[in-house]
Amino acid sequence: MARVKISEYQAKKLLFSALGISWQGMAANKHTTAKDIKKYFSPSAKLVVKVDQGVKGRGKKGLVKVNVSSEQSVDFIQQTPLYEHFLIEEVIVHEQKDEQYLALERVREGIRVLYSDKGGVEVEGSWGEVREMVIPFGEIFNFQFSIFNSKNPEIQSLIQKLITVFEKYYFSFLEINPLVVTKDKISILDLAVEVDDAALSLLDLPLEPVAEATKTVSELAVAKLDLNTPASLKYRIIIPDGAIWMLLSGGGASLVLADEIADLGMGKQLANYGEYSGNPSREDTYLYTKTLLQDLLKSFSVKKVLIIAGGVANFTDVKKTFLGVIDALEEVKVALKKQQVKVFVRRGGPNQEAGLKLMRYFLEKAGILGAVWGPEEELTKPIQNLELRIKN
Repeated sequence: MARVKISEYQAKKLLFSALGISWQGMAANKHTTAKDIKKYFSPSAKLVVKVDQGVKGRGKKGLVKVNVSSEQSVDFIQQTPLYEHFLIEEVIVHEQKDEQYLALERVREGIRVLYSDKGGVEVEGSWGEVREMVIPFGEIFNFQFSIFNSKNPEIQSLIQKLITVFEKYYFSFLEINPLVVTKDKISILDLAVEVDDAALSLLDLPLEPVAEATKTVSELAVAKLDLNTPASLKYRIIIPDGAIWMLLSGGGASLVLADEIADLGMGKQLANYGEYSGNPSREDTYLYTKTLLQDLLKSFSVKKVLIIAGGVANFTDVKKTFLGVIDALEEVKVALKKQQVKVFVRRGGPNQEAGLKLMRYFLEKAGILGAVWGPEEELTKPIQNLELRIKN
């Protein structure tokens, strides 16, 4: 039995109906027009439109647009590549302090409930404050959630109702983030639901697993490369014409640097996301870098940068992998210089001194040097230094 995601549109339509709450949301795609949207919402309505294909962290990836008109919603849909399915709703005006977090997950012992009075993007930075309890299956319909309802007794009632829906429709996971709690009402803004795939045929409902994003030729090439190496190679295009391209080593570094870009207000310039790790060979690193550089050179952004960064590796050979990167850069150095691309590097680990020296020498000789740092500088140093170049 596997857990499969359903679209937020399907999840909200099912959940709100089961809870007896009115809801107005519209599923949209590339064929949706402003006229279609105005049939659902008033012409002056302020809307939120977002990709609806099971993607997490949509806000940070530029996959959500808030306070837009019907026409602007259509523009956003048309200008968002790789995705075909979207959800449109009216904006629920609220303050960030009212955002909370609530999730239910089916585990071996019963249903695990997670709750925090800090939701939205805040929950990531305060995950240690999230309260948790596991309710045994035999007690799920009469359990008291006293540790969760200290600020609002309606939360206990909501959890009990959600569990009823959770069981009835064979949910495996349900996450509301943010859950907006005010004196007047509780509002579910973003909803993610996973269902037991074996139960889909048992439900008298037209539920279908969420459609995955269409992979680009480059993404497929890296996925194939990843299957044939013991190393880990991940690659995802976010904005094909973005200005900030990242060649990162390690998943942790990828998250930190992507967050830093978003925090500095440059999220809409982030072109790709991914990582190479697990001590890839020189050849694998070369092929991975070559794929990324092909996409970088196709970007129509005027001011482009390439960030080659990572934490301090435990066993990935910096010199070996940098030789693979340099092999790929060598092939396109003329084009990179012509497009005035600058390369910023920060790395540490085995053979770091030799690797950093080789990289600095090559970039200086090729005329594409931005800066090169070792682990004496913090991981986010390249992002802080490219801010003026991208924004000006």
